[in-house]
Amino acid sequence: MRWEIYILAVMLASLVVAVETVYAMADHRRARTFGLITLFGVVGFPVAVVVHNVVSALLGSDEAVSFIVGAVIAPAAMTIGALGVAFTFRTTNAIAGLGFALFGLGLAIFPAYLVTALTATAVGGELPAQEGFQTTMLFASLIAIAAGVIASAFGLAGARARVEPAI
Repeated sequence: MRWEIYILAVMLASLVVAVETVYAMADHRRARTFGLITLFGVVGFPVAVVVHNVVSALLGSDEAVSFIVGAVIAPAAMTIGALGVAFTFRTTNAIAGLGFALFGLGLAIFPAYLVTALTATAVGGELPAQEGFQTTMLFASLIAIAAGVIASAFGLAGARARVEPAI
């Protein structure tokens, strides 16, 4: 799997989760703190990717600060926030909670893969199975993220349908 496809898919899924998070924060006061953490990660991820690419192009070499923000800190914020929102939904809306948990866990795979791949490359150079490992990890991450986005959307929509009276 190519990095460009993965990053674009995560950005699109993050935008959907941002809408779902705002929707969840409006209905559940307890989800607001974790929802804000999720939103900081959602905003920080594409900003860090763009800043990293622009600064790297201007300098002619890789720039580390925005790379770390985009590769570790922003996904960690989205993961912590999404898992926190999932925890607040554990009794009131299990499907939405499961969706946010899957999204968070799918995002957690990315920094774990990245640290593993960078460590393996630093220790032993380019590994023969690294391409297959990358494809497997990023694909597993995307599957979990997509399942989480869909489940949380259905859970939130179902909860809204049960709460609002028909006019």
